[in-house]
Amino acid sequence: MAGIFITGNDTDVGKTVACAYVVRALRQAGINAVAYKPVQTGIETDQADMEFYKQVAGHAAAAQTTYTYKVPCSPHLAAELENSAIGIEQIINQIRQLEKEYDLVVVEGAGGLVVPLSSDGTTMTTLIQQIGFPVLVVAKSKVGVLNHTALTIHYARSKGIKVNGIILNECGNKFDPIEEDNKRMLEEMNDTSIIVKLPVFEPAALIEQLQQMADSVLNERLLQACEVHKNGTRYAYSKK
Repeated sequence: MAGIFITGNDTDVGKTVACAYVVRALRQAGINAVAYKPVQTGIETDQADMEFYKQVAGHAAAAQTTYTYKVPCSPHLAAELENSAIGIEQIINQIRQLEKEYDLVVVEGAGGLVVPLSSDGTTMTTLIQQIGFPVLVVAKSKVGVLNHTALTIHYARSKGIKVNGIILNECGNKFDPIEEDNKRMLEEMNDTSIIVKLPVFEPAALIEQLQQMADSVLNERLLQACEVHKNGTRYAYSKK
């Protein structure tokens, strides 16, 4: 199994931006990575996040999706409203096929771990358990981040899901003692590492700035968290 699952401690925390950064950084490190978003809701075209992934990665084939819905709601309800059920086996088959074609599959979930995919109890957690990927938790640097992140990680581990780190999003560009304390506490409370701190990007220059950040330095902590090989070296996960 060669993949990493990107989840969030809440909705609207920047998973897509984080996923795009991960794919770009991996590809720049020589890892043939692909972004895969199994389910996407609240879109007007099938290419919304897919085009963003491709632009950031700089590669036309760097993104895949399976189910897209126009209604901006939970996947299970969107599927019911649009009469297009989500088949978890189809998603798993797509992931297994991507594993054959790429070095690493970066899967972006919809919402958090307990988001339902159908009314029968199937959730994002069910999917992660079946594909066996470790997760990275995206958290926005704001009030409540400690509690929300700890709950997410505790739940993941209680379900046998391996947590390989945290991506802290929308961090300030200047020193902030509260933000620094959040970083320290997130690592101590959850016995894991902050893999990367993503700043607040300028909307008009988001793609360019994200590319520059991913290209500027080899993020070996990210390689470790994704458990990939590079130049014959196995980057096994280490929280430090």
